[in-house]
Amino acid sequence: MDFTNLKNSRAVAEIEKRYDEAKKILSDDDKIEKFLSDIEKKLHKVPVAGDTLATIPVMASLVNSYAKKKYTDVPTGVIVLIVSALIYFLTPFDIVPDTIPFLGFLDDAFILSKGWKMAQSDLKKYQKWREQNNDNVIDA
Repeated sequence: MDFTNLKNSRAVAEIEKRYDEAKKILSDDDKIEKFLSDIEKKLHKVPVAGDTLATIPVMASLVNSYAKKKYTDVPTGVIVLIVSALIYFLTPFDIVPDTIPFLGFLDDAFILSKGWKMAQSDLKKYQKWREQNNDNVIDA
């Protein structure tokens, strides 16, 4: 995973700020379950789920599969990165508060796209594994 071109990005900084919280979530099965449930609830509130937000179910599914030890062929750092990006999505008051129509989700989409880009190769491997194993996107 090469972060050199992205290191100075505000998006990367926002993701990295959430690493400790991501590690806490990943260390507790109940927290993981609630986290995934919260993501699903928020997705239903998003007015338009464009291409970037469409990546959320794949990211959440990877976290779920990893937590259930169904798919563990991914570095812990990548899981922490993905959870951190998803935490940003869940946070209602971030760079642009979600209460501001459209713009509130635009910054979420930007952060998620950076998270996807940083973990892209591992997410693609996971998608291939999921297709080969006929695994659902989210089976929490």
